[in-house]
Amino acid sequence: MSRLARRFGLDHNPLRRRTDRVEAWLRLALACAVVLCGPVLVGWAGTAAYRSVLATTDRERGRLYPVDAVLLEDAVGLAYVRGEEAGWPVPARARWTAPDGHQRTGDVVTDTAADAGTVIVIWTDVHGDIVDTTHGRTPAGAAVGAGLAVTLGVAAVYSSLLLVIRRTLHRRRMASWQLEWTVVEPRWSGRRSHGTTEGTEV
Repeated sequence: MSRLARRFGLDHNPLRRRTDRVEAWLRLALACAVVLCGPVLVGWAGTAAYRSVLATTDRERGRLYPVDAVLLEDAVGLAYVRGEEAGWPVPARARWTAPDGHQRTGDVVTDTAADAGTVIVIWTDVHGDIVDTTHGRTPAGAAVGAGLAVTLGVAAVYSSLLLVIRRTLHRRRMASWQLEWTVVEPRWSGRRSHGTTEGTEV
């Protein structure tokens, strides 16, 4: 316990100045605030981001419709370039019936190779236009991102406040040191500053 107090500058070292003790207490209070409030803020931000993205996703899904599409030609799925691991989707022609009853024809993308005549599921709006549902933020990803952003923000605020405290108290120490030096320096160096007076003998 004494080692921890010495580390934070809260021991009874007679060489510590008043500003040193003030800085130590402020640092301790700031660290406690970060430890106690930081996780709460991170959890709150993550939960809020998760619920927000989840609500948005639910609203979007309420306007989307799963539709059966029939391939009009063979689909190759993903195409690859020699020497590369990642591939890119190759579209194939397909026909489907829109939720409003109209027949639609267009390009669709399949995850794997499929023969013409295969039925696949696509997502469209009410007019039958294909909507890409593979992009966008996921609730979990949004929660992690928000939590990380708040963590970095808390760390930045903590560092900034700590820097302000140190600089402010350092200026007070320098001012106090200069004041003390104006008193001690003449005694230490033996100099005396005094005025000369002229007297007249009568």
